[in-house]
Amino acid sequence: MDESSHVIAVSNETMREIDRVTIQIIGIPGLVLMEHAGKSVAERAWILAGSRQKKKFVIVCGKGNNAGDGFVAARWLNHLGGDVTVCILSSKDQFHGDSLVNYRILEALHISVTNWPNQDSQEMFKESHLIIDAIFGTGFRGDLDGSFQNIINTMNQSGIPILSVDIPSGLCVKNKQICTPCIQAKETITFGLAKNHLLEVPAVPYVGNLIVADIGFPSQVVRRVIERDEKKSKHE
Repeated sequence: MDESSHVIAVSNETMREIDRVTIQIIGIPGLVLMEHAGKSVAERAWILAGSRQKKKFVIVCGKGNNAGDGFVAARWLNHLGGDVTVCILSSKDQFHGDSLVNYRILEALHISVTNWPNQDSQEMFKESHLIIDAIFGTGFRGDLDGSFQNIINTMNQSGIPILSVDIPSGLCVKNKQICTPCIQAKETITFGLAKNHLLEVPAVPYVGNLIVADIGFPSQVVRRVIERDEKKSKHE
């Protein structure tokens, strides 16, 4: 993993195309990329939790691929010996595709899963060493209802460091809007390449330290898509 200052930054559209070509044309399954992404999150979370003998993590998951990355991270943190609680913000019948596959693995392994809110919600955060934000990915469009506002406020006010997966939840890529509230991350781990929007002024205070994880996008695909998009932008 590299610090953001050492890597090329691309638009979200370019990154989506790299992802699409990798999966649909090259044939690397989305499950493989999700596995690499979630493992990268777990490895970084393990470092951020410090040198405690028993590290405790709460992973807060929405319902899309961002949640799937969180489910994979939960499994790897459990494998490393961490005390892991997965907090889901939707019913499990809203999980689909690769995220559903990884949720079912959590169930099979009997890793602790709880719904938000519950009577132990406040204590759950207070007793953790690190919170992982896997609520919204880059598809977030800027609408936060009361329940999401409540969970984000609770996470921010817990005093526990937060690691955001791909993007701090509450930051809208499409219109560069910062919702109120927005996750205040200690670190944000993004995948493949840094995204322009994470390096721009409105987002920087929420992103914290930006980490870029290599999850196996083929270098030929990355180079080809970037070159094509650069040529396209020159002719617009």
